[in-house]
Amino acid sequence: MKISLINHNGYTLIELMISLVIIGVITTAAYSFYLNQHKQWIVQEQITNMQQNARTSMEELVSKLRMAGYVDLPQGIDPIVAVDANPDTIAIRFNSRDCSAAIGKDMPLPSKPLHFDQVECFQESTWVYIMVPESDSLYPYGEWFYITKISINQGQGWEELIHGLGPLSMAYPEGSLVLQLEEYKYYIDQTDPSHPKLMRQVDDQPPQTFAEDIEDMQFVYTMADGSTTSAPANPREIRVVEVRITARTERPDPDYPGDHYRRRTFSSQVQVRNLGL
Repeated sequence: MKISLINHNGYTLIELMISLVIIGVITTAAYSFYLNQHKQWIVQEQITNMQQNARTSMEELVSKLRMAGYVDLPQGIDPIVAVDANPDTIAIRFNSRDCSAAIGKDMPLPSKPLHFDQVECFQESTWVYIMVPESDSLYPYGEWFYITKISINQGQGWEELIHGLGPLSMAYPEGSLVLQLEEYKYYIDQTDPSHPKLMRQVDDQPPQTFAEDIEDMQFVYTMADGSTTSAPANPREIRVVEVRITARTERPDPDYPGDHYRRRTFSSQVQVRNLGL
């Protein structure tokens, strides 16, 4: 007689319930592990982006500060314009191409071209700065304009810079200086408090976002006499600039204490090598 080892009765209800409980525990544990790992990945990604934004911003400011005042800017053009506003604002100026020329004769009207003996160093489709020498107190220091065309030798022995975007604010007199000035202005835009941004404005062009989630920017200036200030009265006496930038994560983390934002502050000291030479 053959004995069958197969149980034809199937699983009992208790066995099925135990199996479901075990599967549920394993599934819950696996899902909890996945959620925790996913959250940690998101947090690390935000921290990485935050640090990258801060480093990129610091590198930009340091590189421009090292150029401040390059090629002996004329009197009336400060190499650094500091605004102690908490967060601070800074404008950095230099003439990297060492390009400048004086107007050869008075402008008859603000809309007319500017006449020079020669304009070899200037280029079309660039921004330049025009100013009256500081000694002439009857005029403002100057303004930006865009060179739309350069006309060489119009039959009268003059070379012309044409500013086709519109007239200047005044008819500049003979001897006014035009230079290939570069100006970089940086400030924190807090229009949206949940997403502060570091803004950069080049010359007279519209400002652009340079880095996201930059919350604060502070500058401390060491002067030629060794004193420190956040609002230098004479920018040409600046010797060292300490830069501090604070970045934060893009989104708050409900499990992080305080206001739920992680932050990192980067600092650097820059010797302004073109000032005090």
